[in-house]
Order: sequence, then structure tokens, then C-alpha cells
Amino acid sequence: MTESDTAHRRAFLDDRRAAARAAADRGATHFDSIWGDFGMSHLGAVADLVQAVPPGGEILDAACGTGKYWEIVATAGRSVFAIDHSAGMLAVAHAKYPDVPYRDLALQNLAAATDLHARFDGLMCVDAMEWVGREDWPVVLDGFRRALRPGGWAYLSIELPDDKEAEVLARPVPEGQVRGEIVGDGGYYAYYPGAEAIANWLDEAGFAVCSERRGDGYRHLILQSAHG
Repeated sequence: MTESDTAHRRAFLDDRRAAARAAADRGATHFDSIWGDFGMSHLGAVADLVQAVPPGGEILDAACGTGKYWEIVATAGRSVFAIDHSAGMLAVAHAKYPDVPYRDLALQNLAAATDLHARFDGLMCVDAMEWVGREDWPVVLDGFRRALRPGGWAYLSIELPDDKEAEVLARPVPEGQVRGEIVGDGGYYAYYPGAEAIANWLDEAGFAVCSERRGDGYRHLILQSAHG
């Protein structure tokens, strides 16, 4: 890839991120009425993470949205710190749970937040990685690793393309995009990397996959960081 191609891709991904953030801000107030239900596989994976984290431990909810899973974490005796790139989502979450600390921070910028390094016993990133572009996957996973204490636990959900999306992905790749990307109207963006690429990125970031379940259109991975 030439320097010009790299710059074009960076501009493209930054534009998609800005559009996704704007869409999240617009939809924040009615998000829970549409997406507030819990998938059983998601609940099971959150429970797996919470049980892996020691009682009293702190969990980072990365791309927290409206704080959908916070009550589950709190009821189990673990605390939450939250980040999201959408001020609108954070405002809704804070109104629901005013005692939960939070920060306006994108997944791609977590690695640079040195004050959060090696702070957390656990981390969850639920239904958000599909908005992360190919070039940013290693960056985001590096941020996750840095935020966790040595041996810390993480729950990562990875969306699987449905039949309609698989049909789109089977078409020739549009110019300027990479295989696995879908771009739509209104800020829509999704990237579906292959299982081998995900496995390689996780290994390079120092994560071991301890368990996996599938359901509700997602892979649900429980990971452990080998180092901080």
C-alpha cells in the first residue's frame, strides 16, 4: 500500500468514525427502547466475565453505550468505569447510573490514556467491534491489553454477518475498501474480519481465548491477558 493509499484509508476510517459517533448521538435517547433487550448469549458471557473477575474488582466497559449491563456487574459486587465516543450515549448512561465514573473516549484512543493503564481487573466490549476498521483492530486490542492488569479478563463480542450481509460481502470489493467492509447510508459501517485474522490479532496483543460461545448473531469470547 502506497503512502497515498494509507492516507486515503485513514481519512476514510476517520470519516466513518465521525459518522458513527454522530449517529450514536442522534439515537441515544431512544436506544434503550429499541435495543434494550438482552440476548441470552450476551448475558451468559457477561456472567462469565463477572465470575472471572475477583469480588470487588473493577471492570472497564469499553464502548459502553447506555450502560446496558451495569446493573448486572454492580449486583455481583464489581464496579464499573465506562468509556464511549458518543457524548449522547454517555449522557443517557449517566442519567441512569449517576455514580458510575465515565470518560468520553474512543476505543482507538484507549492505548494513549496512560492513566488507565493496568488499572482494571476486567474489561468488556459488547456489540462494538464491528465498527472498528481493519487497521484499527490491533490498535484497539493494544489499548485493551494496556488497560488490564496482568492476567486480567476480557469479554469481546464479535458480530457475525447475516445472510444479507454475507451476500454483500461476496460481491467485488469497492475501490478504497477492504474485504469484509460494508458501508451504508446514515453513517452505517461494519467490518467483519475473518476468524484467522482475529486469532492472529489477539495473539499479537497477548490475549488467550479461554472460552467461546455463539448466539444472537455473535461470537462471545472470554479472553485473558498474559501481561499488562
